[in-house]
Formats: sequence, C-alpha cells, structure tokens
Amino acid sequence: MIQGIIWDIFATDIGLALAEAENQPDPREAVRIAFEAAMRTASREGITFPVGMTLETARSFLGPVSQLIRRGQQEGLIRADLDPEKDTLRLLFMLLSVLPTFNQGSEGWNRYLRLVMDSLLQTPTAPLPPAEAVVDPFRHGK
Repeated sequence: MIQGIIWDIFATDIGLALAEAENQPDPREAVRIAFEAAMRTASREGITFPVGMTLETARSFLGPVSQLIRRGQQEGLIRADLDPEKDTLRLLFMLLSVLPTFNQGSEGWNRYLRLVMDSLLQTPTAPLPPAEAVVDPFRHGK
C-alpha cells in the first residue's frame, strides 16, 4: 500500500518534473529542476526519508538524474569528479536531511539546494575522495 502511494506521488509530481528536466538544454538547470521537485514534494508531504521506498523505486529518480549529471560532465558544465551512479542518491539524502529543520511545506530548503548545486558546478580546489558503492538504504534492518 505505501509503495503504491509513493508511486502515485512520483508519477504526479516528480515524474512530471523529470520529463521537464530532460527537455532542458542546460543540464545544470535540469539537475536543479529534478532535485527541486523531490524537495518540494517531500516538504509538502512531510516525507524526510521515503518510508516504504525501495532502491528500485528510488532508481526511477536516480537513473534520469544521473544521466543529466553525466550530460553536464560531458559538456564541461558539472565537475568531472562526481560519480553520477554513486553520488546522486547521497546528494538527494543530503538535501532531504534538512527537511526536519523546517515547518512542513516551508521552502527554506531552497538555500541548501543552491549550496549543493553550487558545489556541483564550482571548479574544485582539490579532487573529491573516491566514491564508495551505494549500500541499499531501504533494506530496513535486513
């Protein structure tokens, strides 16, 4: 039942934003649109960690956003030392982690989205440490 609700939220809110993002000529703007949709939806719904979500469900968001990041890297617009497959989920979780510090429905998270977006675009002063493989965060004690 919870997964059905998550798929409905995804289809009506996040899926539409991903379609819009994929049509953006600037991959930086596309990534921002995608993360913004996830944050706005989570804030509105009061979801700080997607209860009932699985890694498979999350990949519906992560796959397209990873592709957008990769496109930005190929165009020289997004830092080359990001690992789209390993970093996208963690970036999303970093952003979601600020939601409990705001009232439900607040858009104060926009400040932190901007900080994350700036970090993707800036010329790094030093390369990032290597990205580790993603452990399934939805395994719920398995």
